[in-house]
Amino acid sequence: MLGEEVRKTVGKRVYSSPRDLVTSKRNVFPAPSSWYLPLLRILIKASFRHDSLLHLTTKMASKTGTADAPEELLVNFYDSRIRGKDPKGRRLDDILAYTDRLLETGHDYIQIIFPLPEGSPYNWAAPIVNAAVFNEFRSRPELRANLRKSFQKLLAFYGFNENIENGHAKIHRADNHSRQFKNWVVRTDHNHLRISRIIRCLRVLGLEEDAKAFHQAIIDVDRDFPNKIGPQSLMYWKRAAERPLYLPPNEDDDDAITGPAFLREFVRAEADRAAQKNVKKAESKDEAGLEVKSAGVRVKEESAALDVKPEL
Repeated sequence: MLGEEVRKTVGKRVYSSPRDLVTSKRNVFPAPSSWYLPLLRILIKASFRHDSLLHLTTKMASKTGTADAPEELLVNFYDSRIRGKDPKGRRLDDILAYTDRLLETGHDYIQIIFPLPEGSPYNWAAPIVNAAVFNEFRSRPELRANLRKSFQKLLAFYGFNENIENGHAKIHRADNHSRQFKNWVVRTDHNHLRISRIIRCLRVLGLEEDAKAFHQAIIDVDRDFPNKIGPQSLMYWKRAAERPLYLPPNEDDDDAITGPAFLREFVRAEADRAAQKNVKKAESKDEAGLEVKSAGVRVKEESAALDVKPEL
C-alpha cells in the first residue's frame, strides 16, 4: 500500500493524515509542481482511506467474531434459525426492538437491515448484496419474510402500516401518522436517503410489490402535503422505484449500462421472459380467434343447409 510505504520511508515521525504527509517539511517527495501536488494528494488520501477501511473491518470482525463473507453475514443475519450478528454484534431482533429515538439517531444499522449492491460512504463495514445474497433472498421466502419485518418496523416509524391482503401488499397511514410524518415530511432530511435505500433494497431482494406500495404511499403524502418534500428527494424515490435494478438512484444517466453484472443479467432474463410470455399470449389470442371464426363458418354452413337464418 502507498500509505504503508510512505510511513516506512519517512522514518520515526508518524503522520496521522494525508494532509500531514503532503504538507510536512520532511516530506520524502521532491518539491511537487502545480500538477503533481493534487495528484499526490488524491493517491495518498485513497491509500489512507483504504487502509482505514481494512483496519475498521478487521477490527470489527475480530471484536464480534463476524468475519463472514457478505452472503454469510447477511443471510445468517436474516435466517431465523441461525440468528446471525452484524459487525457490531447485533441480531435482527435487537434492531427490531429499537425505539423511535434509536431509529432516528442511529446511522449504522440501516445499511445492515436494508443492504444494497452498492457500498455505503457512511458505513464502510456494511456488507453489500452480491450474486449469492441476491439468489438466496430470491429463492427463500423465509428470508424475505424477515426482511419484511424490518420494512414494517421502519414503516411504523414513518407513520404507515402494512397489511397483506389476498397475497398483496397494502400500505395505509397509521393512526399516529401526523406525529410520525414529522420524521420525514420536510424539505430534506437524512430519512429521505433511507427511503431511497429501502425502496431499492426491497426491489433487489424480491419484495417488489412492497416497494411499489411504499412508493405510492409516499407519493400520496406528497400530493396531500404539497411543497413539503423537496423535488430532488421525490426524483430519487422515483428512480429507486422504477429504474432497471442495475441502475442505482444516484446515477444521472438513465441510459447508462452500469451496476453489478448479476443484476444486468437478471434484468435481461426478465425482459426475455416477458417477451416470451407476450408472444404466447398473442398466439393464444390468434388461436382463439381462429376457433371462433371456424365455429361461425360451421354454423352458417349448417344453417344454409337447413335454410334457417343464422342467429350469431
